[in-house]
Amino acid sequence: MSNVSLTENIVLGGVDVTWASSVQTRFELRKNRRVELSLSNNQIIENGSWETTIGGGYSTALPQIFSFEKPADKPNLTLRADFTLRDDQTIIRKLAEATTQITDGKRNIAVKFTADYLLLKDLTFRLYFDWIQNNPYVSAINTLNWAAGFSLRYVLGM
Repeated sequence: MSNVSLTENIVLGGVDVTWASSVQTRFELRKNRRVELSLSNNQIIENGSWETTIGGGYSTALPQIFSFEKPADKPNLTLRADFTLRDDQTIIRKLAEATTQITDGKRNIAVKFTADYLLLKDLTFRLYFDWIQNNPYVSAINTLNWAAGFSLRYVLGM
């Protein structure tokens, strides 16, 4: 046996509540860790991450654009926004030399927004915007990615 590994995936806590006023709130805290002991070179490699998500949303009923069906009082517009902080690190611990070094990892900040509008009973129009910033620990190059667009989703019913 040359390697031993241990993996943990833990949801430390989470709350997802829809209030009577159609306001939605969300909170979630996660921790992941993988530890590998290499007996051939006396090293411990640890990959770990923490992730915190805070979000909110709102649902409301708007007048239907397509009035093929009887108007309903159900919410047909749902707005949702999530803010996520994630911290990833890879650490090598050399047991023979008694040293510890971060070899990889980054801190991510993400903002995601969606707006879903129920056009028909089975047809949904979605607008979305995603913004993600990566700040690495080892390299000095920060990156920023964003995506925006729309989609139409049709659910085949029975």
